[in-house]
Amino acid sequence: MVLNWPTAHNYNQVVTNYYALPIGAKRRSRQRRDCPLSTMNDQDKTKDQLITELKRLRRQKVDLEKRLVEAKFIRAEQEETRKALRESEHLFYAYFERGPIGMAVTSPEEKRWVKVNRRLCDLLGYSREELLQIPWPNLTHPDDIEPDIEEFNKVLAGESEGYRLEKRFIRKDGSIIYISLFVRCIRNPDGSVKHILALLQDITEHKKAEDALKLSEKTLRTRKDELEKKTTTLSELLQHIEIEKNQIKKNVTSNVVGLLLPLLEKISPESSQSGRDYLALLKQNLKELTSSFGYRVLDPALNLTPREAGICNMIKSGMSSIEISKLLKLSRKTVDRHRDNIRKKLGISNQKISLRSYLQSQ
Repeated sequence: MVLNWPTAHNYNQVVTNYYALPIGAKRRSRQRRDCPLSTMNDQDKTKDQLITELKRLRRQKVDLEKRLVEAKFIRAEQEETRKALRESEHLFYAYFERGPIGMAVTSPEEKRWVKVNRRLCDLLGYSREELLQIPWPNLTHPDDIEPDIEEFNKVLAGESEGYRLEKRFIRKDGSIIYISLFVRCIRNPDGSVKHILALLQDITEHKKAEDALKLSEKTLRTRKDELEKKTTTLSELLQHIEIEKNQIKKNVTSNVVGLLLPLLEKISPESSQSGRDYLALLKQNLKELTSSFGYRVLDPALNLTPREAGICNMIKSGMSSIEISKLLKLSRKTVDRHRDNIRKKLGISNQKISLRSYLQSQ
């Protein structure tokens, strides 16, 4: 290696030659001058200087090799980062475009759709190109614009990072769709809003079911109120009937005790024994005129004959079988057969209870 460092005897010649060079050549000449070791003749260097220069060159070589390795590593990292970024963007686009719910990116100033996915286009009934030309407030139901704009302005003012609400959109065909809206903002480094990310889920069927449930509850409450009113009216009617029944009972009792029984007492006591028995039975029945015994005994479901019903009345009044047979002019055996039939029809033929006690308890 030849190093052309100017010596004292030829310095003036070097300077003269330098100023005669073109500008680019002057620059290269200057660079050589600025590095003494690169322009110094090896013959002019001492051994120590050469060793120092060699060590320095070796350090530079090692340093350059390290930098080269680092540069390759950084370049590989950058390539991996770019690849991961591309994959992430591809994955995000796939999620965005094929998502099961409507997704959109909107501009904060114009409130326009910047990017929309296919599901959102299907929800609103517009093509992608049509939707990107329409500000989202124009598709919002008039009654739902104010609360949405209020929350949107809070995001722009930095008072919140997003919001959630339910609102109605008007589809292209004019029909109404209920949407559950979730909004988040993406901010610039200075804090201003760059984009708005919106997620829109169709809840129309849910709202219809909810409205139907509310209507059903309202109908049930109305029917409940009507039933309570009818129950109150029925209760008042039953009370009125009970009052009337008691009044009828009092009237009948008063008539029997005050009018009929005194007349029966005046009937001649010289009647026959059977006449007196019938008279006693008549008095007993008149006293029990308001009881429900006759109604129950004559119930068609029991299928009692008139004779059996009469015998039931006599048994209840305390008459024995012999007394009944004499009064009805029947044999004792016939009366007993009637008693057995009565017990069967009343369902007590196998029970250990007297017929008189049973009839008196009715």
